[in-house]
Amino acid sequence: GLPAREVDLTNEFHTAHFQLVDTHQKGQITSDQYYEEVSRLLNGVYNTTEVQQIHAAWLRGPYEGTTELIQQLKSAGYQTMCLSNTNDAHWSLLIDYPNVAMLDRHEVSHLLGLTKPHPSIYQVIQEQTGCRADEFLYFDDDQKNVRAAQAHGWDAVLIDPQKPTSPQIRRSLKQHGVVLNSLRS
Repeated sequence: GLPAREVDLTNEFHTAHFQLVDTHQKGQITSDQYYEEVSRLLNGVYNTTEVQQIHAAWLRGPYEGTTELIQQLKSAGYQTMCLSNTNDAHWSLLIDYPNVAMLDRHEVSHLLGLTKPHPSIYQVIQEQTGCRADEFLYFDDDQKNVRAAQAHGWDAVLIDPQKPTSPQIRRSLKQHGVVLNSLRS
């Protein structure tokens, strides 16, 4: 809903923005501070309110088919969890998505103070869940995160963000011998 404005996105901007996102996702700054800093990096081309609107528009809703998939996993006795690099503003919206709300655990970077793919996040999750590395089947749409989880001993699968998510997870579950019954009569 905002008009596109010309912005000079230099390498310096990208480097500074990447560091700012990382700091935000680790919970080291609030979303309000993040909006102010992004506006400053953009030389005020977008004000803080507009940056907030753009930031909120990043989320588009639950991935199709994932709510039923999670219900089936839970009905089959599997523990479910999200491990997400996120921030306080996005998390306040994500936790209301039905597919996210129904998960057994929510492990989010801004509360953990750690982000993927840093190796320590996988160790912390294991310690908090009491699970061994070989008990995790982990899905992520970022190859760096998948490689880091695999290096920690997790069975990690790359999801192509350009294709529907639920069918990719279902195929992988089937390859891993997970049989799910349909919830429909």
